[in-house]
Amino acid sequence: MEDPPLPTLSQLKALRVVDLKERLSKLGLPQSGLKADLIARLDAHFNKIREQRLLQQQQQHLQMAAQQQQQQQQQQQHLPQQLNILEHHQQMSQHLLSSPHHHQAQQMLSPQHQMLSPQHQQMMLSPQHQQQLQQQMLSPGHHPAFQQQQQVGGSYMSTT
Repeated sequence: MEDPPLPTLSQLKALRVVDLKERLSKLGLPQSGLKADLIARLDAHFNKIREQRLLQQQQQHLQMAAQQQQQQQQQQQHLPQQLNILEHHQQMSQHLLSSPHHHQAQQMLSPQHQMLSPQHQQMMLSPQHQQQLQQQMLSPGHHPAFQQQQQVGGSYMSTT
């Protein structure tokens, strides 16, 4: 919610003494003195409010900047992991496209599906064919990442 606008010095000078005293009364400020005194008192009060608002805005900007910096740091921390995942996916795609199983998958597709990209072709296979193809491609002897691996304790560990 936005704060209501505060009267300027020229707007206060345009008010009658009765109106100035009414505003001072509402704010709990002394109502005695000449018109110039009343104006100065109200102007000083509104200037303090302006300063408080400005400080609040600056604090909010600093908090937002700190949050943005924290988010950027978190994103940068995850960037290497995301790049590794992307590189792995690219390697898998290249392997899939160059593997003999890719040709086998193409043979399972109808002629109109063979015009699709390899990624879309794999999506068009039946679930049974997809599972069969994935098992063949992910077997240790068929993927470059598995070629130099040894089975240790029931799981594959890379020797590189």
